[in-house]
Amino acid sequence: MMARNMDDSPSMVKVVDEHTPLLRRYSDDNLSASGGLRADDNSQQQQTASSSASSAYVRICLVYFCATFAFASYSPFFTLFMKDASMTARAIGTLGAMQVVGGQIFAPPIGIFCDKYQVHKPVWATMWLLVTIPVLSIPLFQPHAFGHFVAIAVSVAALSSPCGALLDASALALLGHGNEKHFGKIRLWGAVGWGVGCSAGGVVVTYLGRAAAFYGFAIFIYIALVVMLTLPLKQAFAVKDELNMPLVTEGNEEEQPRQAMSMTTKLATLLRQPSFAVFLGVMVVVGMGATTLQSLLLIFLKDLGAPDWLEGTALTVATVAELPVFHYSSNLIGWEKMGAPGLLVVSIIAFIVRANLVALLQNPYWVLPLQLFHGFTYAGSYAAGVYLAKQSAPPGLEVTAQALFSFCYIGVGGLLGSSIGGILFDEFGAPNMFRVKSALNFFALVVLCALHVPTRRTVRKWLCV
Repeated sequence: MMARNMDDSPSMVKVVDEHTPLLRRYSDDNLSASGGLRADDNSQQQQTASSSASSAYVRICLVYFCATFAFASYSPFFTLFMKDASMTARAIGTLGAMQVVGGQIFAPPIGIFCDKYQVHKPVWATMWLLVTIPVLSIPLFQPHAFGHFVAIAVSVAALSSPCGALLDASALALLGHGNEKHFGKIRLWGAVGWGVGCSAGGVVVTYLGRAAAFYGFAIFIYIALVVMLTLPLKQAFAVKDELNMPLVTEGNEEEQPRQAMSMTTKLATLLRQPSFAVFLGVMVVVGMGATTLQSLLLIFLKDLGAPDWLEGTALTVATVAELPVFHYSSNLIGWEKMGAPGLLVVSIIAFIVRANLVALLQNPYWVLPLQLFHGFTYAGSYAAGVYLAKQSAPPGLEVTAQALFSFCYIGVGGLLGSSIGGILFDEFGAPNMFRVKSALNFFALVVLCALHVPTRRTVRKWLCV
């Protein structure tokens, strides 16, 4: 049976409100079940459908919140644990690079596997169950050797990285066709979870010890897992698969379903898109910049004499700056003159401006207003990237496309940003390192505007105004 066009359905009702269009098609299915509605049942079933959609919206937001809260409890305190175990900065940095590579390299093949066999929820649940084992081994067994830390870091990254792509793809699938621009309003709860997790983790560790942070990770992952299992992911991805079999006509013959594309054909179709290849290459450079401004920036501030509280406040300001951009990204993406390509262009420009201003810093306290740019340099580029990856994906490759985006943006971009950025920092100083990253982003911006078809169209609209 073909998926219906929800915008044309006479029984379509608006669920929740204008800010939460989640599960519109499921509401419609409920309203038109069993051959339609009787007049006297219409109001009651509309309320039921609206309540169901509201519940699903809250649940997917809660998954984002709990998952990022959990990793905010684990990541910083694992680094401090290694430092207390006499690991050198170089060893910790090497471990960070191995973690990026070891984690992100697994995301694309696992995404392909999930899309091919439609086993998104079982794979996701298994990985979240397993990821708590290496984290809980930290307080239980007190590892102290570099090899132990490698095993923990790489296993956590390998098990968690595909889940990020699964989470983003699931949110998009639940939103439904035509509602993808609202992704940012869901994703902002990840930023909230990270900010609250960092703050709460510090308080908990102060009073209960560092082991509490790792136990807290497991607790919040289990909560996120339980909530995730209640989401209607099978129906969500099934609807997208039906879009892969449109009805076609030949002459006067009756409409017949077209044969579904094989997984190999879908993947080839995705990778052969010139604009998608350009997009992934640009996201590598954007990811390099994002890594530099968040990790090496703290070292630069310390060199300028910044106290510890200022560094913590700078990170808090950056996190808070993400919230309005995530929230209003749907408006920006839905704006005809902007769209996702325009949002990505603005985000890259914001990075160029931010990097050059950071390079001029003499007083570390001036970093606080500059951290407001983080709203666009991270939240803007992330929201636009997720949307553009989804738009490029053939039906049935939603998770694969998100995994490739994550691999380029966080994986390759993060690895190159940390390694090349560190070399530039040591050899030429932090200001020049920021200027080089700014130049690379300017080059990426030129390539994006010239070779990425949707962006080129958007820029032409701007120039014609």
